[in-house]
Amino acid sequence: MNARQTAKIEAFIASGASNTKVSSGAVIAKQGTGYQTLVTADGQLTAAGRLYQAKTNQDLPVGGLGFDNQQAPTRS
Repeated sequence: MNARQTAKIEAFIASGASNTKVSSGAVIAKQGTGYQTLVTADGQLTAAGRLYQAKTNQDLPVGGLGFDNQQAPTRS
């Protein structure tokens, strides 16, 4: 993670804004028109997410949308 991304996350935390879970299942830190992905759609923490957790002492929701992608589809 570069210094610009680190500065974005630190500014986001300083602003007191809360992170947002989007429809894909990803968690983002959005400030103005810019955003930084904290947790990917498949539930993996990004470097920005690890920094966010370290700075705020908050756990981010990981695990994606909460369903098993490996499960075989069935008709009901």
